[in-house]
Amino acid sequence: MKRLCSVVLLLIAFRCVLTVHWCYVCDGSSCHDSPLSNIRQDCRKVHNNKHQRYLCESRHNKDQNTTVKRCIVNNPTTITECDELNLHRETSCFYCDRELCNTGAKTIEGYLTELKSFRERTEN
Repeated sequence: MKRLCSVVLLLIAFRCVLTVHWCYVCDGSSCHDSPLSNIRQDCRKVHNNKHQRYLCESRHNKDQNTTVKRCIVNNPTTITECDELNLHRETSCFYCDRELCNTGAKTIEGYLTELKSFRERTEN
């Protein structure tokens, strides 16, 4: 029984690792030209990292069917502006796959809750 529990716990932990979403960052010049733009980072860590000052934004204009990528400052004001654009449906604004990041973080929290519950059931 203990061996089975160990295997199940290992599989749950492995799935948690797979649900991490990645961001692409930049150095303030250009998302395409920046040496950092090809480096993947854990989205949760980018938002908490005070040294990461820029994110790659991909802004899609639905009316014109164009996409513009640029470096944006990683701060609450810029993120709020981007969220306000998303409310207006004619354009959409993405950076660090923000919605995917939030979903990934919730998924990991959910699996950790399941893991704790599973441990409690097997110990009793």
